[in-house]
Amino acid sequence: MSLTSQLITDAFPDLDKVEKLNKEAFPEEERVPLSEFLRYQDREDAHFFAFYNQEEFVGFAFSISNPKAFYISFCLSLYLVSLTFYDDKKNVR
Repeated sequence: MSLTSQLITDAFPDLDKVEKLNKEAFPEEERVPLSEFLRYQDREDAHFFAFYNQEEFVGFAFSISNPKAFYISFCLSLYLVSLTFYDDKKNVR
């Protein structure tokens, strides 16, 4: 597994994949809309990332900070989580 990340902006080419995972992972009442994350894209204290396993989109994270606090929200696909914890013989790593 080789994870890489890219910053997400409103012009991000895989924004539809981020939106799809966000909708699948969180119930509507707990979901933060992507528009909320994207409104921070020009701030230096906030970052919105997409994660890839080679070429495949596998998750996203949002972080924001100030001198007193750091907040991070993340979501990874179940495919990536299963790769992380089990090998091909179903042994926990």
